[in-house]
Amino acid sequence: MQMLKCKATYTSTVGARTETLSRRVRGNVSVLAVCRNSTKELKTHYRASPCSLPGGFTPPNRDSCVARAAAAEAQSPQGQTGLPFIGETLDILNDPIGYFDQRTKQYGKVFRTRFAGEDCVAVADTKLIQELLNSEHKTVIFEINPSIDKLAESPMFASNERRERNVQKEHKLDRAFLKDFFSPAAIASYYPYMQSSLRKRMASWAEQPEVLVVEATKAFAFDVMNTQLAGIRFTEEQLREMDVLWKDFTNGAMDLLGIDLPWTDFGKGVRAAERLEEIILAALRESYGDKMDTRDFGERNIATGFLMQKNEDGSWKHSLENVASIMKALLFAGHETTAGAMLAMMHFITRNPEVLTALREEQAELVERHGTEITPEILEGTYTEATTVEVMRLQNIDKTTRSPGLLFRRAISDFELGGYSIKKGTKIMLAQVYSTYSVEKFLPTVEQFQPERWLVPGKSAVATSKSVGVSAFGGGPRVCAGEALAWAELKVFLSMLVRNLDWEILNPDAEWRKSQGSINRTPVDGMATRFVKRAEAIN
Repeated sequence: MQMLKCKATYTSTVGARTETLSRRVRGNVSVLAVCRNSTKELKTHYRASPCSLPGGFTPPNRDSCVARAAAAEAQSPQGQTGLPFIGETLDILNDPIGYFDQRTKQYGKVFRTRFAGEDCVAVADTKLIQELLNSEHKTVIFEINPSIDKLAESPMFASNERRERNVQKEHKLDRAFLKDFFSPAAIASYYPYMQSSLRKRMASWAEQPEVLVVEATKAFAFDVMNTQLAGIRFTEEQLREMDVLWKDFTNGAMDLLGIDLPWTDFGKGVRAAERLEEIILAALRESYGDKMDTRDFGERNIATGFLMQKNEDGSWKHSLENVASIMKALLFAGHETTAGAMLAMMHFITRNPEVLTALREEQAELVERHGTEITPEILEGTYTEATTVEVMRLQNIDKTTRSPGLLFRRAISDFELGGYSIKKGTKIMLAQVYSTYSVEKFLPTVEQFQPERWLVPGKSAVATSKSVGVSAFGGGPRVCAGEALAWAELKVFLSMLVRNLDWEILNPDAEWRKSQGSINRTPVDGMATRFVKRAEAIN
């Protein structure tokens, strides 16, 4: 038999008077019988019904007691920690699929490892990952790479150091505010600008001897995020300087060591972050500085939305400096990964000409039925949408393009996961790449590019992917706020690309690697491409 040491709170209602009694379980005669149960019996008892204790006491924290009881009963994850300090970091980064495949065969889908200098528990099971994502603020809390945390730190994003101070409340407030900018109606309103912007950009690409697609896609994604949502008016000179700074910022954010010296990637990232904030602040002052007293901006976007927020006492919540920091983080998150997906899209379609043929046939039919204007409704459930979903699935699996695709959480209480005990304070690595790779439904063709796998009559391809646990945007309360925008950009980009351009990737066998200035693997030559306007261009 096992004694459970915990503090339980019970509420007793006697007539109109309610008393809340806090009693230590250990040594308390009235609940001694409960404590003498094994943890298994206690868990079963709590799940079956509220405790029927003397005096009619009912434990309001029954679920947490069940979690603690289950954790006490479960076994600790097994595994290995590898080399001193760095642990198994290099193995994970160099071959994530191979690494997780080997470790799960040795230790199961939940195991112990060491990554970037810290012991952690790795989870490589789709259902368990989804369970963790849905447990945000309950048993786990969001955690990011410390280097990203330091460089992108802003009032909007709770840092790892501040994660237990009003994180849930602030996170909910921020998500509620941003929701308006990523609602279906808002996303639909961005379509005309995206189509118009791509029409001009692609016409320009066709006139150039070669285009570095890495840079071209970043420019497009940044432009959409800034002009349609952020609301900051930059000069051409500022944009050119920021283009260089974002590369140093990204390199610093991806530096796992985070050593702030002038010659390290992280040190350069720190300087880039400071300069980016200065540029954004200068642009904000130019755009809104003369209206800061009244904050009557006359336009609504993310920047002015934050500037108009108030504290409970009626004072303004954010200064221009605060908002500059917030916008730095949002602009970074809002264009880097989307641009990387566009590269992968061109890579996969170029190598699968039958997919390109099917896309062009579908786009011609859509234009014949609906005209040239692209809307969300027109593309829902189409082969075009299915192709974007397949790109996002395969990008982190394909041997050429894949990156580790890791998410992290921190345990804020003891709990049980898949039969294993997770202790409070444990860092948890969510191996989304491997869980996607090992979805049983796809195992025979998991490495093949097959958009048709997402075609289900009457259902969007995006919804179909989520129903089988395949998502590149996380899940639960911390699902990527800009997910809907990313899907929209990818679908409009693909539609305009296949309608209007033929292309030749000039070095199709170029190595893809974790290159300078990018979160994702990219071709070392920047994907140098020659574009030609199609004779049947639709616009």
